[in-house]
Formats: sequence, structure tokens, C-alpha cells
Amino acid sequence: MEGKKTLSKLFESFIGGRGFYIVLFACVAVIGVSAWLVFSPVAGERDYVPVSGPLEDITDPTEGLSQPPAQEQLPVSAPGEAFVPEVVPREIVKEPEVLPADGKGDGDTVPASARGETEEERAARPRSFEAPVSGRLLNPYSPEDLIYSKTMADWRTHDGVDIACRLGDLVAAMTGGTVLSVEADDLMGTTVTIDHGQGLVGTYANLAAEPVVKAGDAVDAGSVIGSVGDTALLEIGEGTHLHFALALDGVSVNPGDYVESLK
Repeated sequence: MEGKKTLSKLFESFIGGRGFYIVLFACVAVIGVSAWLVFSPVAGERDYVPVSGPLEDITDPTEGLSQPPAQEQLPVSAPGEAFVPEVVPREIVKEPEVLPADGKGDGDTVPASARGETEEERAARPRSFEAPVSGRLLNPYSPEDLIYSKTMADWRTHDGVDIACRLGDLVAAMTGGTVLSVEADDLMGTTVTIDHGQGLVGTYANLAAEPVVKAGDAVDAGSVIGSVGDTALLEIGEGTHLHFALALDGVSVNPGDYVESLK
């Protein structure tokens, strides 16, 4: 009992002195903090984000996303009527026609526009010249100087060139033209003569017995006209070769003037 009285007296002494003001300040501080927490705007703005600007400026959340393609609306048939789809005809583009150069379905091709052209039109087309057969020059063109003939065992002039090659090698037209004749000459064997235009005529001799062209056929540069044979009795001792000669306006000319390898 004396302890409780002592505590009571101490408390009364504390309140009666400066302790009263300390307790009063603590109460005021607690009330102030509570009021600040209740009425402070910070507490109410934690989860609130203001929107600036007018509402129409807000971006559409679907903007930029690809839209599904519009479905094609099919025509609706009347009840009991069968639906027949519309058929649109497709334009047909024809490929340009191409013709065989030798008329037999083989070899190089020429534009269809060349068919039916006149001799003047054909002669005016750009021309190219090439050796009628591949091989080395066996006997040169020699209209004045004499050269030795192994077959005849004498010296004589030579109105064309002899091109050494193998038996059966294909022979081609030196340039475009029209076949004038196909004949079996007693001395030069099977011979094809071609009018190459502009006064130029080519003679292809010592061919195999059956050429692949006939008189009147049109040929182009490189068109096959036959193959190398051994029908020229006048030159049979020279070995397998093609005898090739040219004439311009009826006068013999050097094939080497048209084909470099034949000089």
C-alpha cells in the first residue's frame, strides 16, 4: 500500500510540475499527425494518373494492327436456282513462229518473218561468212601460179581451195543463198552450187553421193548441205578433203578474201 501511495504521489508531482506540458504537447502532436494523414492529397493520388489534353487525342488502342481481309461476297442464287460462276476468258499470247534454217527441222533457226521474203530483201540482210568445213588448208587458191597435183602427177593452176578433213564431216553453206544445182561431175564428183547473192556463187565439190539439199532450196550461213566424200576423181590422190571455189560475177575469186582461215 505504501508503494502505491508513493507512485500516486510521484504522478501528482509530475503532473503538477512540467510533466503536464509534456503530456499536452504529445497529445497535440498525435492529433496533428492523424489529421495530416487523413486530409493529405498525397494519399489519394497514389493510384490516380491524370489524363492531359482533350479526350479525342487519346490514341486508339487498335491503331496499327492489321485488319483481316474483307471477305469476297459471293452472289446469292434464288431459291431452287443453281449457282453458275462467271468465267472470264484469259488472253492467249502466241509465241513467235520459228522456222528451221535448212527446212528439215534441224540446225539453226531463223525468224518466221524471213519466210516469203524477196531475193532483194534476203540479199540486204546482214551477212556473215564462215568456212564450210573445219580443217587445215591443204591446197591454196592459185589461179596463176602452178601447184603440184599428186593425182595427175603434174603442175597446174587451182581455182579454189582444198580443206583437209575427215570422211563424212558435215559441210555447211559459207553464207546465205539459194541452191542453183546439185550434180555429179565427172571430174569433181558430187557438187553443190549455191547463189550467195550480190553476184557471189559458191561451188562445194567432192561431196558424198547424196547431199541433203536440192535445187531451189534456200540456205543460211551454217546450214548443212551435205558431207565430205571421195567422189572427185581429179583430186582423189590429195586425201580426204572438200574442194571449195568462189566466183564473183562469173570471175574466179579467192575464198580467203571472205574467210580468214582459207587464205
